[in-house]
Amino acid sequence: MYDVPLGRRMLIDTTLLARLIDVDAPGVEPGQLEESFLLFSVSGVGLAVPALHVASVSSVDEPTPVPGAPSHILGLVVTGERVLPLLDLAAFLELSASPVKGDPAFRRTLFAAANDLEAGLVCSRAHGLVSVPTSSLPTPSVLQGTALRRFLASEVDLGTGVVGVLDLPSLLASASVA
Repeated sequence: MYDVPLGRRMLIDTTLLARLIDVDAPGVEPGQLEESFLLFSVSGVGLAVPALHVASVSSVDEPTPVPGAPSHILGLVVTGERVLPLLDLAAFLELSASPVKGDPAFRRTLFAAANDLEAGLVCSRAHGLVSVPTSSLPTPSVLQGTALRRFLASEVDLGTGVVGVLDLPSLLASASVA
């Protein structure tokens, strides 16, 4: 995986990222059905979302606070011509007791959408893309945590560790403020 600090305002289009950082998981055979995931970490936990749901990745901008919002909503940020909520995944998934941590040079916002919901997801580090056979997406059994397990669709063993694949539609629906 590559961990490259980006400039403060630089956006990475995931299509471009796919061409720059395309890491195949062990056991992927030519012609086998695959799905691409964007890998990232939150509080030391490896996570992934389907790459098709990620519009862009950028450095974390300072959000505008929203009075009365739950603690997992850090505020609102502007991306392109849209204003989106910024979701603290560590707090929402109960992965750490404190706000998002990590080297600020590597912290990222993944701008993701599923169904009609969009949000910026704050992570400690974005690692890149991986393609895995759709047949190797088992039911979660390794990663633990009450809040985290509710939003795991599957797990992927990359040979260097297990990564949890998030059920993004469910996560965004549960985190949204109506």
